[in-house]
Amino acid sequence: MRLVELADKQADLMNVVQAAAERHRSGLTIERHHRLANEPGAVSARDRDRVMGSPHYYAEVLPAGAPTETATTGGDATAVAHQFNVWLALQYEDTDRYEGSTQQEFNAITGSLSPSGVLPELRDTSVRDVDPFKVLYRDPTGVDIDIIPAGERGGQLDRIHYLEFNITLVEPS
Repeated sequence: MRLVELADKQADLMNVVQAAAERHRSGLTIERHHRLANEPGAVSARDRDRVMGSPHYYAEVLPAGAPTETATTGGDATAVAHQFNVWLALQYEDTDRYEGSTQQEFNAITGSLSPSGVLPELRDTSVRDVDPFKVLYRDPTGVDIDIIPAGERGGQLDRIHYLEFNITLVEPS
Protein backbone atom coordinates (compact mmCIF):
# COMPACT_ATOMS: atom_id res chain seq x y z
CA MET A 1 0.00 0.00 0.00
CA ARG A 2 1.37 3.39 -1.00
CA LEU A 3 0.92 6.14 1.58
CA VAL A 4 -0.58 9.54 0.85
CA GLU A 5 2.13 12.21 0.72
CA LEU A 6 2.03 15.30 2.93
CA ALA A 7 1.65 17.56 -0.14
CA ASP A 8 -1.41 15.60 -1.33
CA LYS A 9 -3.06 15.79 2.10
CA GLN A 10 -2.25 19.49 2.34
CA ALA A 11 -3.72 20.18 -1.11
CA ASP A 12 -6.91 18.28 -0.26
CA LEU A 13 -7.29 20.11 3.06
CA MET A 14 -6.81 23.43 1.26
CA ASN A 15 -9.57 22.47 -1.19
CA VAL A 16 -11.96 21.53 1.64
CA VAL A 17 -11.29 24.77 3.57
CA GLN A 18 -11.62 26.92 0.45
CA ALA A 19 -14.84 25.25 -0.73
CA ALA A 20 -16.48 25.53 2.72
CA ALA A 21 -15.43 29.17 3.19
CA GLU A 22 -16.48 30.19 -0.31
CA ARG A 23 -20.01 28.89 0.24
CA HIS A 24 -20.40 32.09 2.26
CA ARG A 25 -18.00 34.55 0.59
CA SER A 26 -16.04 34.12 -2.62
CA GLY A 27 -12.46 35.21 -3.26
CA LEU A 28 -10.50 33.47 -0.48
CA THR A 29 -6.73 33.70 -0.98
CA ILE A 30 -5.18 30.50 0.40
CA GLU A 31 -1.49 29.69 0.84
CA ARG A 32 0.45 26.51 1.59
CA HIS A 33 3.36 28.44 3.09
CA HIS A 34 3.70 31.10 5.81
CA ARG A 35 3.51 34.76 4.83
CA LEU A 36 4.54 37.67 7.05
CA ALA A 37 1.28 39.42 6.17
CA ASN A 38 -0.52 37.36 8.81
CA GLU A 39 1.74 38.64 11.60
CA PRO A 40 0.27 41.83 13.10
CA GLY A 41 2.38 44.86 12.18
CA ALA A 42 5.04 42.84 10.31
CA VAL A 43 4.39 44.44 6.92
CA SER A 44 2.82 47.62 5.55
CA ALA A 45 -0.91 47.89 4.88
CA ARG A 46 -0.17 47.86 1.13
CA ASP A 47 1.79 44.60 1.43
CA ARG A 48 -0.96 43.08 3.60
CA ASP A 49 -3.51 43.99 0.92
CA ARG A 50 -1.31 42.48 -1.79
CA VAL A 51 -1.00 39.15 0.05
CA MET A 52 -4.35 38.91 1.86
CA GLY A 53 -6.57 40.70 -0.65
CA SER A 54 -8.60 43.83 -0.06
CA PRO A 55 -10.64 43.50 2.04
CA HIS A 56 -8.54 40.81 3.74
CA TYR A 57 -9.91 37.29 3.17
CA TYR A 58 -7.02 34.93 3.58
CA ALA A 59 -6.01 31.48 4.83
CA GLU A 60 -2.86 29.45 5.39
CA VAL A 61 -2.71 25.64 5.64
CA LEU A 62 0.70 24.69 7.03
CA PRO A 63 2.28 21.41 8.13
CA ALA A 64 2.59 21.37 11.93
CA GLY A 65 5.22 19.12 13.44
CA ALA A 66 6.72 15.85 12.33
CA PRO A 67 4.49 13.10 10.90
CA THR A 68 3.77 10.10 13.11
CA GLU A 69 3.61 6.50 11.96
CA THR A 70 1.44 3.69 13.31
CA ALA A 71 0.84 0.14 12.20
CA THR A 72 -2.52 -0.43 10.51
CA THR A 73 -5.05 -2.88 11.93
CA GLY A 74 -3.64 -5.81 9.93
CA GLY A 75 -0.12 -4.90 10.98
CA ASP A 76 1.16 -5.27 7.43
CA ALA A 77 1.33 -1.56 6.59
CA THR A 78 2.04 1.78 8.20
CA ALA A 79 -0.32 4.73 8.39
CA VAL A 80 1.26 8.16 8.51
CA ALA A 81 -0.54 10.96 10.35
CA HIS A 82 0.21 14.51 9.23
CA GLN A 83 -0.91 17.43 11.36
CA PHE A 84 -1.72 20.83 9.88
CA ASN A 85 -2.30 24.29 11.31
CA VAL A 86 -5.08 26.23 9.57
CA TRP A 87 -5.37 30.00 9.92
CA LEU A 88 -8.26 31.91 8.28
CA ALA A 89 -8.89 35.67 8.42
CA LEU A 90 -11.52 38.14 7.27
CA GLN A 91 -11.08 41.90 7.58
CA TYR A 92 -13.16 43.34 10.43
CA GLU A 93 -15.50 46.23 9.81
CA ASP A 94 -17.12 48.08 12.70
CA THR A 95 -20.90 48.36 12.20
CA ASP A 96 -23.91 49.35 14.29
CA ARG A 97 -25.88 46.17 13.52
CA TYR A 98 -25.08 42.47 13.49
CA GLU A 99 -27.17 41.85 10.37
CA GLY A 100 -24.95 42.32 7.34
CA SER A 101 -21.82 42.77 9.47
CA THR A 102 -18.47 41.12 8.97
CA GLN A 103 -19.10 39.34 12.29
CA GLN A 104 -22.24 37.71 10.89
CA GLU A 105 -20.37 36.80 7.71
CA PHE A 106 -17.39 35.36 9.60
CA ASN A 107 -19.69 33.33 11.86
CA ALA A 108 -21.22 31.79 8.73
CA ILE A 109 -17.81 31.14 7.14
CA THR A 110 -16.51 29.39 10.24
CA GLY A 111 -19.54 27.78 11.85
CA SER A 112 -22.66 27.71 9.67
CA LEU A 113 -24.44 24.36 9.61
CA SER A 114 -26.37 24.93 6.39
CA PRO A 115 -24.59 25.35 4.13
CA SER A 116 -21.59 24.04 6.03
CA GLY A 117 -18.94 26.48 7.17
CA VAL A 118 -15.31 25.44 7.65
CA LEU A 119 -15.55 23.80 11.10
CA PRO A 120 -18.80 21.87 10.53
CA GLU A 121 -17.49 20.70 7.15
CA LEU A 122 -14.31 19.35 8.71
CA ARG A 123 -16.19 17.75 11.61
CA ASP A 124 -18.57 16.06 9.14
CA THR A 125 -15.76 14.87 6.89
CA SER A 126 -14.54 11.46 7.90
CA VAL A 127 -12.90 9.59 5.02
CA ARG A 128 -12.26 11.48 1.77
CA ASP A 129 -11.01 10.26 -1.56
CA VAL A 130 -7.65 11.83 -2.40
CA ASP A 131 -7.39 10.23 -5.81
CA PRO A 132 -6.39 7.41 -5.92
CA PHE A 133 -6.16 7.09 -2.11
CA LYS A 134 -8.35 7.68 0.94
CA VAL A 135 -7.61 10.00 3.86
CA LEU A 136 -9.24 10.11 7.30
CA TYR A 137 -9.91 13.62 8.64
CA ARG A 138 -9.86 13.81 12.44
CA ASP A 139 -11.79 16.57 14.23
CA PRO A 140 -10.15 20.01 14.45
CA THR A 141 -8.41 20.68 17.78
CA GLY A 142 -7.17 23.82 19.56
CA VAL A 143 -9.87 25.93 17.89
CA ASP A 144 -9.39 29.66 18.51
CA ILE A 145 -11.74 32.33 17.14
CA ASP A 146 -11.16 36.02 17.88
CA ILE A 147 -10.74 39.54 16.50
CA ILE A 148 -7.11 40.62 16.49
CA PRO A 149 -5.05 43.60 15.32
CA ALA A 150 -3.64 43.23 11.81
CA GLY A 151 -1.45 46.35 11.71
CA GLU A 152 -1.79 50.06 11.04
CA ARG A 153 -3.39 51.81 8.09
CA GLY A 154 -3.33 55.59 7.92
CA GLY A 155 -2.92 55.97 11.68
CA GLN A 156 -5.82 53.60 12.40
CA LEU A 157 -5.55 50.02 13.57
CA ASP A 158 -6.83 47.38 11.10
CA ARG A 159 -8.46 44.37 12.73
CA ILE A 160 -9.30 40.93 11.42
CA HIS A 161 -11.63 38.15 12.44
CA TYR A 162 -9.55 35.03 12.67
CA LEU A 163 -9.98 31.30 13.09
CA GLU A 164 -7.05 29.03 13.92
CA PHE A 165 -7.00 25.29 14.58
CA ASN A 166 -5.00 22.10 14.09
CA ILE A 167 -6.23 19.04 12.23
CA THR A 168 -4.70 15.62 11.62
CA LEU A 169 -5.08 13.65 8.40
CA VAL A 170 -4.17 9.96 8.25
CA GLU A 171 -4.73 6.93 6.03
CA PRO A 172 -7.72 4.91 7.31
CA SER A 173 -6.85 1.46 8.66
